[in-house]
Amino acid sequence: DEPPLSVKEGGLFKAGFNEELDQYLDASKNGKQWLAQLQAQERERTGIKSLKISFNKVFGYYIEITRANLSQFDPSAFGY
Repeated sequence: DEPPLSVKEGGLFKAGFNEELDQYLDASKNGKQWLAQLQAQERERTGIKSLKISFNKVFGYYIEITRANLSQFDPSAFGY
């Protein structure tokens, strides 16, 4: 394998070197698909079918649930 000449070129770590790093690299390349998968996982985990993962310039990414589903939401499950 030929490593890149500069750090700016990326590709310093070969796929499979670190599973967590592979997940982050995949998320950076396939962001929309990764977010859709994360949204599906969180819907499954919480049982809230209307759960959405959204983005805005003020808050960044956030999880949105309706007031009707607020009683089903457990903030401690998300580490809060």
